[in-house]
Amino acid sequence: MRRLIEGKIITGNQSKIKDINKQLLLVMIRQYQPISRVELSEKSGLNKSTVSKLIRELINEGYVRENGRGESIGGRKPVLLDINPYAIKTIAVGISVNTTTVVLADANSHIEKESSFDTISDPKDEFYKIAEISNEFYKEGKNISEIVFSIPGIVDVKNKVIKFAPNLHWKNIRVDEIFRERLEFTDIPISIDNEANFSVLAESWMGNIVKNEENIVYILINEGIGTGLIINNRLFRGYNYSAGEFGHMIINEGGRKCQCGNFGCWERYGSIKVAVDSYNLESPYHLRGKNNEEMFDSFVDNCNKGDKLAIKVAEDIAKELGVGIANIVNGLDPELVIIGGRMVKLWDHIKDTLIRTVEEHAIFGSTVNLRIEPTSFKAGTSSIVGAAVYGVRKLYSGYHISI
Repeated sequence: MRRLIEGKIITGNQSKIKDINKQLLLVMIRQYQPISRVELSEKSGLNKSTVSKLIRELINEGYVRENGRGESIGGRKPVLLDINPYAIKTIAVGISVNTTTVVLADANSHIEKESSFDTISDPKDEFYKIAEISNEFYKEGKNISEIVFSIPGIVDVKNKVIKFAPNLHWKNIRVDEIFRERLEFTDIPISIDNEANFSVLAESWMGNIVKNEENIVYILINEGIGTGLIINNRLFRGYNYSAGEFGHMIINEGGRKCQCGNFGCWERYGSIKVAVDSYNLESPYHLRGKNNEEMFDSFVDNCNKGDKLAIKVAEDIAKELGVGIANIVNGLDPELVIIGGRMVKLWDHIKDTLIRTVEEHAIFGSTVNLRIEPTSFKAGTSSIVGAAVYGVRKLYSGYHISI
């Protein structure tokens, strides 16, 4: 998790200072919980009386709770504080090519309830099904602040429209309108964003890879390839919300046909679908599974068992991924590149070739101190965790990544 700047001095009118300092304490409690008032004073630079007053308000507002006592360092044992998990909740929805997952998450973005189903190709039926599950979650939960959708495609965040999701064959889907046709609690706000954007937010808030880096590329590799970008400590979506679509960067002009309609896109050479298709094309024994996700798991098993063909395919994919990452490094000069999605299951087999290829093709000096790391999340979970984090952002606005 990203480390806060401790001892931060904030200036402005008294009301604004108070609100910002409360947000600062909330972020610190979330990061270091359980934590005492004395520790909060030391880390924040606020005096003890100010911390005590603000914590009393946060407890009365229901955002913070006292939860046990710490070890004594002389005198009474300190009362420990943590975020009240029941203060605010989010329904987070992760849509992938094969599976849709709907979760109910608490104020710490921990999942309380989960429901999954096979993604429905017709978008109206898909969002009707999600609405049905959301209605059930709403009846069981309280304090639901928002419903957040993670989408594998280009999303108009402001107007809540899926502009283009090539691997789902969806265009111009007005999520807010369709979804609310079956949603029973109409006063709840809805947000949508790209899955890679949510993944990089999850890593920054909840993971253990990001430290103090302000320029980060998160490469989400599933059926396609998407990237979430943090540039100068801000999530970067671009003018038309299409920033980070490096999966459709041309690396072989006139090459393989892509779902986007172009030829030679990067994701046609480095996705889990490529691993499955390449193996099945050359092997007399097809991979087990009803879809590409399940067949990719079989492919990973084969690699782990020493299957020479599987290892060769993995090596080829690692090279293609390395070339694409080198292009990104040359263009953006990040401090940290994180590899996520289901491809991370293959990390032990691809990391050496991938990193070596990046170093061979990146421009001189651009890989100095560059870290390339696998995600700290279980494969396939980062985007929905990020959606859950986004749903409670109002508690922590002003700190961490500007979103």
